Amino acid sequence: MSRAELLEKELSHCMSELSFLNADTSAIQGRSRKLIISSGDISDPDGFYAIAQYAKTGADVLFVMNYPAYLKEEENSGEQGTGLGFKYDADTFMTYCRNHLMDTTANDKAAEAFKEYTKVMDMYKKGDVGSKMKMKDAMDAIAFTLLHVIWKEQLNADKGRLYFCKGGVNDINPFNFPILKNEVFVYASIYTDHTVQTHPTMSLGSGNAQECGGPTVCRTNTFTLLDGRDAIYIDFNGSMAFLDNQWRIKLISVRKKIKGAFVLGGVMATERPQTMPASAGIVNRLSCATMNQLFSPASASAFFSLMATCDVPIFIVPNNTVGTISDSNTPDDINDFLDANEIGTATIKRVANLYYFSRYNPPPKAFDLYSALALKLFLQDPDGFPKTSQKTVHFDEKYGATVVHDTTDWHDAVRNYKIQVMQSGNYTKKPDAFENEFRIIEKLDTRCVEVRVVSFKKNASNKLSVVDAP
Repeated sequence: MSRAELLEKELSHCMSELSFLNADTSAIQGRSRKLIISSGDISDPDGFYAIAQYAKTGADVLFVMNYPAYLKEEENSGEQGTGLGFKYDADTFMTYCRNHLMDTTANDKAAEAFKEYTKVMDMYKKGDVGSKMKMKDAMDAIAFTLLHVIWKEQLNADKGRLYFCKGGVNDINPFNFPILKNEVFVYASIYTDHTVQTHPTMSLGSGNAQECGGPTVCRTNTFTLLDGRDAIYIDFNGSMAFLDNQWRIKLISVRKKIKGAFVLGGVMATERPQTMPASAGIVNRLSCATMNQLFSPASASAFFSLMATCDVPIFIVPNNTVGTISDSNTPDDINDFLDANEIGTATIKRVANLYYFSRYNPPPKAFDLYSALALKLFLQDPDGFPKTSQKTVHFDEKYGATVVHDTTDWHDAVRNYKIQVMQSGNYTKKPDAFENEFRIIEKLDTRCVEVRVVSFKKNASNKLSVVDAP
């Protein structure tokens, strides 16, 4: 029996045993009757865009912080088989950062960024704490602080409460360590800014959640936050590394309250892909394995199966949907985009500009804003939600392949995807890498579930909106 079949058997068993938990419980005083669960991280600023959108719904939000795979890796065997990332540990990554983040010493901005990064890392040098805990504590502190400040800046009078909890550690490092972004380095200058009230979270244990802006001594059991809700919404806009057996069982127990699962990721089998295949020494993933699903392929696969088994509608925003923020992508363009989408507070803009114009020079894309916008609209008006395209998402539990297609036939999906790839400019750049990928995906053991593809448009002012599917 395959791992996926074992999971489905386990889910069916749990559902029968836990059905008695479906009865409504009274809401805990002061909480919204609605809850959004966000599978977060701080690798990109768009997760914070999602937080700003959630604040407009009146729902409470649980931000589940997930972590890069090097924080649990014990070996340094380098590049793995095609599509399976790299293996290196926290010491390797942090040593590289310490020695190379000052490569551009003539640049005053880079020198200042490294100075602030060093300050933050020195805050977490307590005792014999190793590289893993030092980096994890620093990530938690920066994430919690930014969440607190950004939530506070949202002025919706009906705003709910925002909670932070620790999630899981990814299974795959898609990028090699010289390429991987160091989030603490990118955002350090905000954390060390004396005008920003910092919020360390080192004492927050697994299984507990802390309210952003609430008393630091007041902790809540994470799972009790799911109780007493009329509606729960899940935004799969980051890693699913946190989805262990306890989380699965809890979600099963409240399954009738889960109104929708929103997924950022996947590629369309019938459209030209924007993603690239493996590139030696740089990135090691299949082009059809989008990052959110690649970080923890088995957990992503389990999530799709879990939602389908629980009859939760799955809304998906494929990577093909998300383009760059603007053609020129200047700081003014970024700020204008954030303003147009009504999330352009001071900290959101600061986070965006620190990231997009950092030494890593990433393409400015607002991935998580898309799924959050769809979630917000569905939460506010499910009956008036724009028409979606009914499709099938195919996925596996080893490579994180996630392909959206018209049929349940995986081989037909592969055939169509190959046609699109071979007609794209990406194929001419790396034909050998793509051909190697084709050999792998043709033999993949995949499953599939029904999904609803969400469509978007931008107006002349760069404001995003959800629209009827063509």
